Amino acid sequence: MPLSRAIRRSLIAAAIAAALVVAAAIALPFLVDVNRFRPLIAARVQEATGRTITLGKISFSLLPTPALSVGGPIRISDSAAYPGRSALTADSLRVRVGLLGLLRGRANVTSIHLSRPTVTLIRDPRGRWNFDDLVERASAASRAAPQKGAVPESSFRVVVDQARVSGGRIVIYDDSVVAGRRSEAVIDRVDATIRGWGGDQPTDMNLSLGLGKSALTAQARLSASDAGPVLALNARGTLGVLLASVTLAAGIINEKFFAALVLVSILTCQLAGVWLNRAFRPRRTTMPVANVPRQCIA
Repeated sequence: MPLSRAIRRSLIAAAIAAALVVAAAIALPFLVDVNRFRPLIAARVQEATGRTITLGKISFSLLPTPALSVGGPIRISDSAAYPGRSALTADSLRVRVGLLGLLRGRANVTSIHLSRPTVTLIRDPRGRWNFDDLVERASAASRAAPQKGAVPESSFRVVVDQARVSGGRIVIYDDSVVAGRRSEAVIDRVDATIRGWGGDQPTDMNLSLGLGKSALTAQARLSASDAGPVLALNARGTLGVLLASVTLAAGIINEKFFAALVLVSILTCQLAGVWLNRAFRPRRTTMPVANVPRQCIA
């Protein structure tokens, strides 16, 4: 059955509109210079962290999904106690965003990939780490948030399907292990993946630290049950650090393995605080924190 003239015209108009949209999506990244936003990004990062950031070339694309890429070198400066040093360097950063999530009132980040980052951790003789100032800023921000009122359930949310770090390195300088002597360790390679952050499904994290021909791994999961949030961690806490210190002093393990054990303990303990704070926000549950069941796998 032949199509009527009105239907044919409608189909032709729809095809032309679709072609124009595709052409605009292809041409827009070449017409808009996103690198002009680098000073704004650097100012926001410095305001939030007190650190300076250096970014390489920034580019974006709209097809097949919106993506933002930041080339290297990417550098974030260290704390004021270590001027001239970089706390983080990376080769590249790529972020992909889904459009359907915007229709449901949330930004759906389908993937974040940080390639070949190098993190430098320094502990002074007093036991203070070079990231302690960031922890203090985050703690102050979380204490100030409830004073501004609870966030409505219908507020805009950011959901990250997957965040991945590949080919990373961790360089550790520790001045507090042995008095008067700096202990150094390099952990290579580091791979980490976080899935389901900010959504209604369980949040999973996998961490792998290379130790020569072997690897040290850690896993964590934040999920919800009828009784409330449940946090499961494969973590090494204070007892693990104490045991590691004794075995290092006895010469059973070397400094590299000791640094890896301490780092896993720090990361898992910090993740526990962040995830518990997220799980026990007033907008997430009305149950007092003391009454919310928690589960920890040693």
